[in-house]
Amino acid sequence: MLLQDGTSISSSSCRSLTRTLSVTRTVDSSRVPDSSSACWSVITFVTLAEGAVHEVLRFDALLMIGVYGEGHEGCAMNEPVALIGAGALGTVLGYHLAAAGRPVVVCGRTEVDRLAVTFDEDEPRGQPVKWVAAPEKLPAVRWAVLATKIGATAEVADWLARLPADGGVLVAQNGVDQRERVGAFTAAKAVPALAYLNCERLGPGHSLTRRTGRGIVVPDDDGGRAVAGLYEGSGLIVDVMADFSTAVWEKLVVNVVTNSLTALTGRRMEMLGDPDLRALALELAAETAAVARADGAALTVERAHGVVEWIAGIDPQLPTSMLQDRWAGRPLEHDGLLGPVVSRGEQHGVPTPVTTTVLRLLRGLR
Repeated sequence: MLLQDGTSISSSSCRSLTRTLSVTRTVDSSRVPDSSSACWSVITFVTLAEGAVHEVLRFDALLMIGVYGEGHEGCAMNEPVALIGAGALGTVLGYHLAAAGRPVVVCGRTEVDRLAVTFDEDEPRGQPVKWVAAPEKLPAVRWAVLATKIGATAEVADWLARLPADGGVLVAQNGVDQRERVGAFTAAKAVPALAYLNCERLGPGHSLTRRTGRGIVVPDDDGGRAVAGLYEGSGLIVDVMADFSTAVWEKLVVNVVTNSLTALTGRRMEMLGDPDLRALALELAAETAAVARADGAALTVERAHGVVEWIAGIDPQLPTSMLQDRWAGRPLEHDGLLGPVVSRGEQHGVPTPVTTTVLRLLRGLR
């Protein structure tokens, strides 16, 4: 590996230093010697021992090794990637893959030959894709992006069954048990992803996304690093987290607070400006953190409250996915979001009276 000043470091050192890598941008190949048959890119990492920030030039061959895992085969640029669930979030994730030059195959009943994304009310940007209506028509793929609602997972089992054992599926679903939920339907490795993208469906294959400052979070393992490779050069921020179990519960705080309260009140994120709703949000966050700690995660109440404050500081006009589902009359995901807090709280002997009450109210919505 080469530092920008020409200093070389070992692959093992690079792997240890890139635990918190974030793919940022592509480097002009003219700056790098012997780059005619390779792809070089810039990643940023923090050297924790020295507190210094360096830019590192990393070589990526078609077989992604080094930070993607010794011997772990990635996805070549010309290999198609299946998109299962081209809703609001799926459209954005598929668009970014196509923008990086990867062939994308949209799976489902609705014909989509182009994925378009409108970023923060700008003009829409589009990427051509292919579409197949039935699993038996799907070309050979090793990777897929699954972006359906939790309750629709079993409905796409035939699509997931097409993936081989040496493949992978990026599971962009809510909840805390993505691996177990999807692993029952496919031989491929299920790689959970936590999406911090705010997406709104405008039509088939067209989404509006408002920037929150974050993209997706994946685990620091072979699967997660392979996903980072899939999205390299796509413009999507991919954070690779070593303590993924804590990251999962931290994201659950976001969902428990925002999805439940926006769906119940029918209001956008501005509802957190209401003192009563802010107080309720903090109680929900505290209960989630207590269950998370009992479940083995390192999520403190202070950190959970910090998540609420972060949410309150972003665009107040953002709608949540559950609010959009309620507007559209679709089933809500309350059992997949608040359900784990209540059930695991009971399992660990942690009381969750506020979460339990909110969950009951959500179940009563029509």
